[in-house]
Amino acid sequence: DPDAFLISNNDVEATPSVIDELVKVMLLDVNIGFVTGKVYYSSLQGSTNFLQTVGMERNSISIVGRHIGNGEFDEGQYDKIREVAWYTFGGIFIRRDVLNTIGDFDPEYEWSYNRDVDYCLQIREKGWKIYQGATRIMHLQSQDNKRVSTPQNREAEARNRERVKKKWKDTKYWKTLNRKIDE
Repeated sequence: DPDAFLISNNDVEATPSVIDELVKVMLLDVNIGFVTGKVYYSSLQGSTNFLQTVGMERNSISIVGRHIGNGEFDEGQYDKIREVAWYTFGGIFIRRDVLNTIGDFDPEYEWSYNRDVDYCLQIREKGWKIYQGATRIMHLQSQDNKRVSTPQNREAEARNRERVKKKWKDTKYWKTLNRKIDE
């Protein structure tokens, strides 16, 4: 049985060396629960060098926060290995121990969105870390979710945001974590 798994959306493309690069980061610390790379838009302003996310952070506007680096042109500013508070599950390399301990997503979350934030906070609550490395992961702009974006799903997403906020807002895990790791 493998010690870790690559979990990816069906609208993600990665570099051929993505697993090797993610394994290298995961081997830095036995307490890393999962690792991911820099996620890019497939085409923004005619380029594939615009970031979608390199982690997430809290802000005063959104309930669960915003994507760090969103819309920024990648000039290597996030090429350092970083520990982050939470990350989208678009493409992650996760330890079997994490899956065995936490299990599946909380079934109380509806549809999609925000259950990955909850899962990340559970990972951190159990003592694991979440790291972002410099490998490239191309996200084809949520093409699948755009297809199923309905008023009912948007309402479910709003309920999910409220659920994750209610569950975690008064904990230390709700705080932003965006720390560069010395290699």
